[in-house]
Amino acid sequence: GQEDELRVAKGWYDAITKPKFVCPGNHEMQYPGSRENWAKVFGETYRKGKCGDIPVYSVDSNPPGFQTGGFFRPEEMKRLTEDLAKDGAKDAPFTVILTHYSPTFEIANWWLLPQALRTAGIENALILSGHAHRFMSWNWLGYLGFGGRAVGGNKLHRDHPSGGYVRLTVGTDGLVTGEERIAAEKTYPSEFSGTVVRDGNKKTKGISSPKYKPVPPPADAVDVK
Repeated sequence: GQEDELRVAKGWYDAITKPKFVCPGNHEMQYPGSRENWAKVFGETYRKGKCGDIPVYSVDSNPPGFQTGGFFRPEEMKRLTEDLAKDGAKDAPFTVILTHYSPTFEIANWWLLPQALRTAGIENALILSGHAHRFMSWNWLGYLGFGGRAVGGNKLHRDHPSGGYVRLTVGTDGLVTGEERIAAEKTYPSEFSGTVVRDGNKKTKGISSPKYKPVPPPADAVDVK
């Protein structure tokens, strides 16, 4: 959460030419002065936008003060609801929401996010989160959610596996598949798939077993020491 650290991170992001969005987590927000530093370096630059015709919103789930549990502050939910309505997000094929913490056991009032989506008339949403250092699938009261692993591994914690990333693919039929890619000697199989778009019978397809093989790490991937 230090200003110089955030400026280094912003340099990495600015070097990426693809559309990009940033969602702060506990390590960026829980220390004295962190919020001010974040506002100074990142501001509103990567908070919301579009990938093609898909609206994307970054939602701050960090509580005030030094805590490791998530919390949706009222003003953040109000801002999201207003943005969704103002941007006409309900008319998009689906909406992507980014939030650092995952639902249920991590965010004390996690249900406020799906509640805000329904208030704005959003039927189909894909909610992406992190924090847990795991590739996981979540059900946000009917909205599909994926939790991604950490980019860097933490060798001091045996329950934090090697670093990597998750690549999500959204098909034209609404089927979302998640591929976990590991930057280490071991590649884990993909675990989940689901859907954000309803089929012709207006029935959600739900979570299903993936139908693809484990993906090896990129050729230039290295383990983060």
